[in-house]
Order: sequence, then structure tokens, then C-alpha cells
Amino acid sequence: MKKLLKSFRFWFALIALMIIIQNILGWDDKNLLLYFTTPPLWSNDWHPFKPGGKYTILFYYVCNLLT
Repeated sequence: MKKLLKSFRFWFALIALMIIIQNILGWDDKNLLLYFTTPPLWSNDWHPFKPGGKYTILFYYVCNLLT
């Protein structure tokens, strides 16, 4: 258990999950926290209020967990 708590992978995954939960609950209403913590979004022309986007928000959640 101590080795798990010292792992960067564990803490980064936990932080990513907390960011996703904040976004789902609506606490990050402009999606800035999700945007600035997910590097694949930086290279994409993505805006949270853009209708008819190319990807769904689920794709961005998965990217946030993987990066």
C-alpha cells in the first residue's frame, strides 16, 4: 500500500478523476481546468460551447485520464 501511495501514476490518475468529476458536476462551467490539464486539447480547435463538435466530451475525459 505504501508503494502505491508513492507512485506518480496513482496520484496523477486520482487528480485526473477529480478534474473529471468536477467537470461532470458543473463546478468547472467553462471547462478551463479540463482544457489546461489535457494536452491533446491544446492541439485541437476545441471550445466547450462550440455546437456540433468533432468529438464528444467522453473522448476528452478519456484523454485526460490517459495523459
